[in-house]
Amino acid sequence: MPTLDREQVLRRCPLPLGRVAFVDEHAACPNNGVVFAHAAWSGQSVAALSWLAAGLAERTDPLALHILDADALPVWFRHHMDVHGYGETLVLIDGRVTAAFAAYKRFQAGDELSELLAQAWAPASG
Repeated sequence: MPTLDREQVLRRCPLPLGRVAFVDEHAACPNNGVVFAHAAWSGQSVAALSWLAAGLAERTDPLALHILDADALPVWFRHHMDVHGYGETLVLIDGRVTAAFAAYKRFQAGDELSELLAQAWAPASG
């Protein structure tokens, strides 16, 4: 049973509502954007969501954040990575996964989201 409290998620997410989409386990894979598997029971996932949303808010393009409930993931997400409550994240460009990472681990390592996204976009622009 899904446990994602959308209001709680939106309080931690400094993005305009038009840039945040909640995706259920039956939805098709988005064509473009950042897809975040949020585990509401994980402090690491909560911290990762704040880091990811703040980084996306700094961008001038309208890159969307698609939020999934880590307890009710679509098959297409599980096909790309296992979820352990660290804010597992996929970056999608033209329907292709160009990056997959655990956002909390990248946040803890001091990585800049802008650099991760630039690397994810590099294959699409080449």
